Amino acid sequence: MRGWKILFIVGVIFLVGGLCSIGSTAIGTEKSAISQQANMASISVASELPQLFMAQILASVQKTHKKAHIINLNHLACGCGNVQRASVEFAEVEILLSGKYNLAANDSLMAMASCSGPYSFGENNDPVIIPDYPGYFDPFAIGLSPITISGPSGRVNCIEVHYEIVHSWVGDLEVVLTNEDFSQPHYLWSNKGGSADSISETEAGITAFNGETVNQTWYLLAVDTFGGDSGYIDSWWIKVYYEQSAPPANDDCANAIAIEEAVPYEGNTIGATGDYQSSWGDANDVNDVWHSFTLNSTGLVKISLGGSTFDTTLAVFDQCGGTELASNDDSCEDYTSEIQMLMTAGNTYFIRVAGFDYDQGDYTLTVTSSPALLPAEPDKLSPVDGAVDVQTDTILSWHCTIAAAKQVQDNSAAETSSKNTMRYETIYGKDDRVDEYNVMDVNILAVGDSTAILVLRSDLVKNSDGTFSLPRETFAEWYFQMTGWLLCPDEPFRNQPAPGSCSGFLVAPDIIVTSGHCLCPQEISQYAFVFGFVMTDPNTAVLKINKSNIYYCKEVIAHQEGFPDWDLIRLDKEVTGHNPLPLRHTGIIPDGQSILNIGYPWGLPRKYTAGATVLDNTTSAYFQANLDLYSGSSGAAVFNADTLVVEGIVFAGPEDFVEDGPCDRSKVCPDTGCYEEELHLEYIARVTEFSPLIPTFDVYLGTNPNKLNLVCPDDLVPWCVPCPLQAGKTYYWKVVAGNCYGQTEGPVSSFTTVK
Repeated sequence: MRGWKILFIVGVIFLVGGLCSIGSTAIGTEKSAISQQANMASISVASELPQLFMAQILASVQKTHKKAHIINLNHLACGCGNVQRASVEFAEVEILLSGKYNLAANDSLMAMASCSGPYSFGENNDPVIIPDYPGYFDPFAIGLSPITISGPSGRVNCIEVHYEIVHSWVGDLEVVLTNEDFSQPHYLWSNKGGSADSISETEAGITAFNGETVNQTWYLLAVDTFGGDSGYIDSWWIKVYYEQSAPPANDDCANAIAIEEAVPYEGNTIGATGDYQSSWGDANDVNDVWHSFTLNSTGLVKISLGGSTFDTTLAVFDQCGGTELASNDDSCEDYTSEIQMLMTAGNTYFIRVAGFDYDQGDYTLTVTSSPALLPAEPDKLSPVDGAVDVQTDTILSWHCTIAAAKQVQDNSAAETSSKNTMRYETIYGKDDRVDEYNVMDVNILAVGDSTAILVLRSDLVKNSDGTFSLPRETFAEWYFQMTGWLLCPDEPFRNQPAPGSCSGFLVAPDIIVTSGHCLCPQEISQYAFVFGFVMTDPNTAVLKINKSNIYYCKEVIAHQEGFPDWDLIRLDKEVTGHNPLPLRHTGIIPDGQSILNIGYPWGLPRKYTAGATVLDNTTSAYFQANLDLYSGSSGAAVFNADTLVVEGIVFAGPEDFVEDGPCDRSKVCPDTGCYEEELHLEYIARVTEFSPLIPTFDVYLGTNPNKLNLVCPDDLVPWCVPCPLQAGKTYYWKVVAGNCYGQTEGPVSSFTTVK
């Protein structure tokens, strides 16, 4: 029986700690067998949990435990890793049976002393059913009742708890008090009381949780260990006594402690106060401390809380009481908070350290700057050096394919025809998303050609002719595998293939942008970016991909996950046949501006969406709009509809689907947004968060190599359309690439125009 009890606790730990999200749905895999070896001092648990069971536990813990709180980050992944086929593998875990979990020892610790001093009080009067023992171990056959304490901060020094349980045979019951992460079970009741039909007990002087933070969610768990009887937790309360600490010296922003670059600072948040809550929804991270940092030279900076002892959150502000510039909770599937952002030399930034859900503890704060990322030398010039008979209306280019450059330059043609009114999912008002074959505007098609879909390398099947094939699995099939629910028969695009997870777009010859939660640095080798995945007609998707349209990830240049959310990825080689897109480098998009989105929602073939506008433009790092988007649109480019310059990158939004009888269909919101949801509009990170890293270009041209004129200043794309050239003349030209780190000057080249 003792081993079974430990197995129960381990099962609960897996259950609550292992929740993850796909869009706004918690998923898992098939439930596995649990083996227990007799006469051994360890128990192995391999837990794989299906959607049906996840839903049961969510009902109990969704609002009270961090890993059950879902925010849709428009990504088809569990945390940071993609789970294309709805498979979440939980590692095998061994729990050594020690005195800590020995029931005999634990039962003997029934505290006789009372508690004293200041305390925080919580109660739960909602009845919770205790399922009858099913005859085998089932981690879901539990009664689970939470109480969240949120009061003065401090460390636990004593706990008193009272619980009322109604049950037809209380001798069957195990009753456990445990902390938020289920790491410390304390047994209150263990198979005693015989045939009595109720329990009304108070236990005081509990010291098993001493030293933990007061402000967390506490759980009362009740398990029926024999079949044939039933009951419920009627109510319970808890008093958590604490030693209140004095606030740290840097409790207020006005007293922020300055830190030095690359010098770790060790501190703690015990006793911290505050009332601000970061952008992470209901993070309850109000107890904070502050630091300041000033960078000597402009560039990319990483701020990390790696090595901290509690579940941290992190935010950066431009001044005390000012604007939140960036924030992060967990980075890449662990509790380490990390921010990567551009900082300007001489500016002082204020760094806020707090704990998720009132958590507190010791932290280590480190700020490091990245090596200078100077632009590559502009080469691969066209016309080539010494070229003759060059047309007088030539386009000067470098690092790129210019087949579509002339059309892209013609921004006056960027207006869409009546056929090209385009939109996405969650649906705001009318849904008028369109496929590639419906778009007639060559300018929009040209920028769409610079977008790519993120797929698992393992899903690319090499053919005998050197091409690669993408999976044919349809959106409807995939959705059912992931959620266990059918898509409604009239759901748009349900029969199209959906092999991908996120979107991306090309910003330099070998650099692509996607959303930060789409790719973690440690997993980039598992993925590829694929260009040209479109529908050519209503029934035909391009599933056979030429090798020249497939690119692998070489390195992560910069990774920011949270608010805002973006990744800069260097590819394994320069992209050919697709042009880098122009990005906004300064200023912000106008209020009410019409915008266009191009991406791969739910891994579907490329979709085009227009007709949306900027509705909330007040935040420095991102704006909000009523674009119709799905999960999988994360990483997609958002264009200014008038100029086709990229303004932002999609990273978060409301729930995608709602239940409609026996099936799910797209959620429809008013054009003003779904204000009943925490995220009521689509969140779009401003590209100015990273565009200063991407080069702009100055192009010089003239007939005298020693006196060249600036003809294309601050060019956003690697080509220049000069004024018509004179016939039969020799011209000299050069390109200077510049970013926030400095400039790189290219060679002077020459060409002669046709006579």
